[in-house]
Amino acid sequence: MKIAGSIVFVALGGISVFLHLGGFVFSTSGLVDLASPVHVVSAVAYLVLMSVNMIVLATLGHIGGTLVYGR
Repeated sequence: MKIAGSIVFVALGGISVFLHLGGFVFSTSGLVDLASPVHVVSAVAYLVLMSVNMIVLATLGHIGGTLVYGR
């Protein structure tokens, strides 16, 4: 389960990095361009991906603690 979760974490993280570095989320000013529907949808997708990644990361930490301490 930990290996599968790590694969999911890396995959979602890769997509998040692609959206961020590709210029799909933030404009050159560093803010989301609210006039562009593409930027708004990309920003929402980016925030959802980052939120899911936080849940996956917390779960991986919990599983790791269980593996180490056995409780």
